[in-house]
This record gives sequence, C-alpha cells and structure tokens, in this order.
Amino acid sequence: MSNRIRIAAQVAAAIVYLHVGKSRPLIHRHVKTGNVLLDDNLNAKLFDFGLSLEIPLGETYVQALVEGTIGFIAPESVDTGKFNEKTDVFAFGATFIELLTGREPHDVFNEASRDLFPSLTPAAESSLRPVPLPTRRDLLVFLK
Repeated sequence: MSNRIRIAAQVAAAIVYLHVGKSRPLIHRHVKTGNVLLDDNLNAKLFDFGLSLEIPLGETYVQALVEGTIGFIAPESVDTGKFNEKTDVFAFGATFIELLTGREPHDVFNEASRDLFPSLTPAAESSLRPVPLPTRRDLLVFLK
C-alpha cells in the first residue's frame, strides 16, 4: 500500500506544479491512471498533455470542448465546458480511488451507492424498467 500512496503523492505534486509552478495555471484535463508512467523504481510521471490548456491571464477558467475519459471528467465541466484547477482535482480523486482500491472508480461509486441506499422493496423493484447501456456513439453525441 505504501507504494500506491507514494505514487499518488507524486501525481498530486505534478498536478500542483502544473497549477501553481508557472505564471499561468496549466490544466491537464486528462489525469487518470492510464496517463501515469512508472519508472524502474516505481516513481510516477504524469504524461499525455494532449488535452492540456493554459488558463489565460486574468481568467479563472478556460472554455473548451469536453474531451477525456468518462468518470474522470468533473461533472460541472461536462455541463459547462469550463475547465479550471478543480477539474484536475476531481480527476485526481478518481485516480486516487483507483490507485488505492485497484478498481475502476465507477465500480467503487456504484458499490458505495448500493451501501448507502439499500435494496428497494419488492413492489418498487418490480416497477423499475431496464435502461439500455449507452453506445460509444451515444457517448460521443452526449459529449459534443
């Protein structure tokens, strides 16, 4: 577990540097475990800056097309198309959950929801109708 905590701390330090280590904050916008490289000593390096954006001088956010990995994009950014430091913090939280548990964040959230909201009564369950899973095309249309 200590390696996972150390890796998380290194990723967090990289994000802090992007946000405060330059004259203008750089928003990574694609923080996730798949974008963390480990060297031979398990030192973490954040990479894939293809979606990153710099916040303009005097502004508190940058407006952009919503891109990234579902589950790691802050819901408010999906709604507004606005990105700031909090966007990366949300993504880091999801990344941290995955680092600590070894499971995808949405699986952890779903399990926690089931624990918080115990099963429905049989009458309520029978009134539920199945919802089809979205296709890749549905998700792309949603994100536009």
